[in-house]
Amino acid sequence: MPDHRWVGTELQFEKPDGEWGTRVDLRGPKGERGRGGGGGGTTGGPTLTPAMLSPATDDTPSSFVVVQADQFVLATLEQMLTWLGGTVEPVVVMVDDDEVLVDDETVTL
Repeated sequence: MPDHRWVGTELQFEKPDGEWGTRVDLRGPKGERGRGGGGGGTTGGPTLTPAMLSPATDDTPSSFVVVQADQFVLATLEQMLTWLGGTVEPVVVMVDDDEVLVDDETVTL
């Protein structure tokens, strides 16, 4: 692909002789006037339902989506365990049925 450059909405290609070709304005026609909007909100989109979510696997999750004050928020595993009264048990990192060691220490997650 030849060298190219943008000047605003115009695209220009370098010709084989090293000179720049004619700029071509790629701006499309002006669209319809907006309808007032409001911006920043999420109104008008689909409502998230459990049926829209992918099913979970048996892997230990790194985060959870929970509802707090009528809003979806992201929670960590540690937060969930605190809320539910659990503890975090370390998991030994294994490769080909062998524990992974760093400086003679077993690596855990």
